[in-house]
Amino acid sequence: MSNGQPHRRNVAKRSLRPSVGDGRAGQRSVWAAAFSFLKEWGGIGTVIIAIFYTFPLDLLDRVINAQEREREAVDAALESARRSLADMAALRAEKASRLQQSTDARYQNEINGAYDIRMYNLIYTKKDEFRKFSDKLRSSELYMVGGSLSLIGEVGEAQYYYDKAIDAAIDEERSGTLITIYREKGNSLFADSPFRDVEKARKSYLTALELLAKDEYSYSVNLYVANLSELVAGEILYGDWDCGMSKKGYVNALFEMVGANNSVLNGYYQMFNSVNAPARSSAGCNYEIPIHPKLQ
Repeated sequence: MSNGQPHRRNVAKRSLRPSVGDGRAGQRSVWAAAFSFLKEWGGIGTVIIAIFYTFPLDLLDRVINAQEREREAVDAALESARRSLADMAALRAEKASRLQQSTDARYQNEINGAYDIRMYNLIYTKKDEFRKFSDKLRSSELYMVGGSLSLIGEVGEAQYYYDKAIDAAIDEERSGTLITIYREKGNSLFADSPFRDVEKARKSYLTALELLAKDEYSYSVNLYVANLSELVAGEILYGDWDCGMSKKGYVNALFEMVGANNSVLNGYYQMFNSVNAPARSSAGCNYEIPIHPKLQ
């Protein structure tokens, strides 16, 4: 078998072995590609590193410090607004105390005028701050602004704060505060002003009464009667006269049931029975009054 076939088998075997030269060539191509990448992007990397090391860190500090100073300024302004609200609450309490000292009409007018001027000056000094921080104020603070605006005759603007206070009280789950806000909102809308809205006033009082009817605390009975007396008085004076007069006897019966002479209701009882208005044609009540379970 000297015709060369074994030689061909050896050639075939050698052709199946991996070529060392090919492997080295592949490694060289990988390193060449890596070197090419570094060569191409190395300059950009150097620039980035240079920017990083030469970045003006004092500028970054100034930015951070400016943001911190801005936060501190906002906190200080908010605290200032809250101090003004505390002063306003003190003025309202002082005014109420002074008014109880005498029923003389001239004295009452002088006290109202003196305190209204002081509250007017205070609230208008901080008016922009109250509006600016209205989303940061608590429900009790918001209705304090609304109530104070109503007391000085700014009934229209007061509605913004009453509505914000209602939303805040719902979020805070403060049912007692919510009742007070609805009551004050209704009272402001019954008042003699260009913004009087009997329908909205009625709705606010009815919402307050509905919440009180679900309230299990013992004092809710007194508040229920007081709020109902204000609603009926508002109907007699400014709303549906027939509706108000048809409920007057019922309210007086509730006063007697609860105790008209107790310290909470005595003033409401006296005020309610002093309400008088000439008869006028009206449609009568078109709504049901929520009933407190303890007064059934």
